[in-house]
Amino acid sequence: MVLEFVEGTPLDEWLPRQRRDREAGAARAAGLWLALLHRGSPPADRAPAPSRYGQRLRALLRRMRSASLLGADVVAALGSLTAPASAASAVTHGDICPENLILTPAGPLRPIDEERLAVRPLAYDLARTINRWPLSARLEAAFLEGYVSGGGRPAAFLKHRTFWIAAALATSAEYRWQQPSRLRPILGALHALAHAPLVSRPEL
Repeated sequence: MVLEFVEGTPLDEWLPRQRRDREAGAARAAGLWLALLHRGSPPADRAPAPSRYGQRLRALLRRMRSASLLGADVVAALGSLTAPASAASAVTHGDICPENLILTPAGPLRPIDEERLAVRPLAYDLARTINRWPLSARLEAAFLEGYVSGGGRPAAFLKHRTFWIAAALATSAEYRWQQPSRLRPILGALHALAHAPLVSRPEL
């Protein structure tokens, strides 16, 4: 694979030096970029059905319960989430987060690390970004505002937000399974989601 070199400063290096309000602007810009990607003409590849994400979520929950990483209450709450019957899909990035966004000398954000590009449900890509950044409720609202300004339609994601956030966290748990210190924040996020699934849901 040949990748273009993108000149600039990684967002995870730039943000700590900025005022607090600058991160909201960056999240908004990331949402705008992701909307433009999602609006592109999708290839003929078929995206995984939402039910596949539900199956993987339940399998990971059982695995974490067996390893005594999650309590039965969390597993029961998240395991009962119902996947939507269908979901709009297109080309998705799969790993938008500050370390994969470059602030170029001209100003615009440019994404890197495109090896995870694939046809997936758009709602999953939104959830993956919210988890990977990670975005607080305030920053999630800014991110989705940027997404809407770019022509994105997050209504389907918001309707099933708890499911998609849980499904994206399951993916992160798979990646970090062999690294307990990196798995801990995922377990905390799953626990919080199970006990207060609607608290951080932004309204647009």
